[in-house]
Amino acid sequence: MPRGKRLTVEERNLDEKHLRSMEYINGLIVQLQLRLRGKSRLNISDVVRMMNEKLGVELSDTTVGGWTTGKAIPTPESCDMIAKFFEVDPGEVYAACSRPYTPPMTIEEVQRQTIAAIEEWKRGERPNEDWSDGDWILAMLRRYDDPKWIKRLRTGLQPSVDIALKADLPLFDRARHLAHLMGIQMFYYRLVHGDMFDLSWLEVDGIPVPDWMIPPEKEPEDEDE
Repeated sequence: MPRGKRLTVEERNLDEKHLRSMEYINGLIVQLQLRLRGKSRLNISDVVRMMNEKLGVELSDTTVGGWTTGKAIPTPESCDMIAKFFEVDPGEVYAACSRPYTPPMTIEEVQRQTIAAIEEWKRGERPNEDWSDGDWILAMLRRYDDPKWIKRLRTGLQPSVDIALKADLPLFDRARHLAHLMGIQMFYYRLVHGDMFDLSWLEVDGIPVPDWMIPPEKEPEDEDE
């Protein structure tokens, strides 16, 4: 085969999944070309540079080129990046790439389900679960929507929160993980800014922090004799 010849779809011998993914992503790029540059052609390097700049990631020409030639199907993480960059529905991207998609929960939904679980636990309807720290978890989750903290928290926390909301975790583990992330982030800002903010890491709205949130004390190192 002559050097530099572009393979046709038939020559690539793509299966249905690779072909569907390739055609979908190339279609997104064509739409982007029309929006940005009329009918002039964007090359892969242009697309990669734009994605990296917009998303703050480090995709390579090889990775994106693999999507556009059908050599590779985007991973779930890549599907999320594609959806964010091209501003399309994530479920649509996952479907085109033959990936199972579960819409992430929102903080508000975690709060709602956690409140319901605590009330059921207090009524004895969840005997196999322990929501004794549920009030602290809820108090911490509400900080996420507090105007005083919303910008500071989401700047450093949003990627981790997105992962936690999308993870396939039981409600208690999900709520506790989110509360832990927020507690650590608030503690970080308190360390950096001192008493600039009226916040105690060991309490939220007067509710003592649960034991699992407090890091263990470091054991003293043995001195050399």
